[in-house]
Amino acid sequence: MDVVEFAGKNTLSKRLNPMTDERNGKPSASGFSRLALCPGSWNLEQTLPPQEENKYMALGTAVHAVLAGQAEFDTLTEEG
Repeated sequence: MDVVEFAGKNTLSKRLNPMTDERNGKPSASGFSRLALCPGSWNLEQTLPPQEENKYMALGTAVHAVLAGQAEFDTLTEEG
């Protein structure tokens, strides 16, 4: 999987998701509760090595593609 650099750091969303990242490497809204509790977690996350995609990540990516109108619903499988 390709690693994308943002301000000299790997961005998790680009490493895990080949779809376009409208946030440009910024935290997602779903992650803000964690950031509010631990602001340093964002900086620590940027030091992690790229993750290999697993079946759950593939399924999440596929579901997001359908929700974003980038794929048809009938393309979804249990594996993503």
